[in-house]
Formats: sequence, structure tokens, C-alpha cells
Amino acid sequence: MATIEGYFDGKTFIPLEPFSVKPNQKVQITFLDDFLTEEKQKQLEQMRSKNKNKK
Repeated sequence: MATIEGYFDGKTFIPLEPFSVKPNQKVQITFLDDFLTEEKQKQLEQMRSKNKNKK
């Protein structure tokens, strides 16, 4: 069992770290009362954009 931190961008759940999951693997999602700051959101968007450009 593993715990993966991430956030919901309004449409998709975005992990904050790489992970491996198999098809049909059961998961549990817990909603916290914590929110990302605007600065952290911008940093994550920049990281995702760089990763897309690498592919």
C-alpha cells in the first residue's frame, strides 16, 4: 500500500510525485481541507509544462 499526495485541478487529479498503478488496481482517495497556494500551483503548472515538452 502507498500514499500519493496530489491535488485536484478542477477536472483531473494530479499527483505530486511519480507513481506506478496497475489497471484495475483499487485506490482510495481522501479529500483534505488543505489547499495549494497560488505560488505552488504556478510551480506545478510549470513542471507539468516542462514534462510535456520532453515527450
